[in-house]
Amino acid sequence: MPDVMQQYKVPPPEMFDEYDTGQYIPPPQAKEPDGRGGFKYAQFQATAPSPDGITFRADRNGFLMAVIKGLKLDGGYELRHEYASSAPFPKKDKQGNVIGTRNASSFGNYLRAFGLAARPTTQAEYESLARATAGMPCTVTIDWEAYNSETQTTVADKWEQFPEDPERPGCRQPFIEQDGKRFWARAGVKRFVDQVG
Repeated sequence: MPDVMQQYKVPPPEMFDEYDTGQYIPPPQAKEPDGRGGFKYAQFQATAPSPDGITFRADRNGFLMAVIKGLKLDGGYELRHEYASSAPFPKKDKQGNVIGTRNASSFGNYLRAFGLAARPTTQAEYESLARATAGMPCTVTIDWEAYNSETQTTVADKWEQFPEDPERPGCRQPFIEQDGKRFWARAGVKRFVDQVG
């Protein structure tokens, strides 16, 4: 009978002294008690990435968009990709019909979160201001999502859609189980908090 240790690669037991559970780090809880029996979005301090963590491309309507990779929340959680477009937000009436555009954009919100009240008008100005945020602090709210990469569908797009954590009242478990598979939560910026005032 052949020696199993020679037939297959089996690591020695000492390799399991510090078991590697993988790279997944659960996001912080997106909401906190509001003091009235409900929940409100929690605010987090974040730090912008280095200038090479911000790249630019056109959004689907041709407006300039910043792709921000590696925005870091205090506590170490890192957001993969955030997008800030210069496309104006739509202006809507009380029935929800679009009646024009507002003098605001997600790109403008990103800059204002760092206290930059500038009104860029050229691509070069937008890019220069975005890169100037490198290493600067800002305040954000986040929300959770889970994505099925096999079917390319969103499993959940809100913190509330994740199951309650039975061991921590008021918190959510950072995964959803569906069809025998586990889909892990990842966080994204819900809102860049305006610091211009």
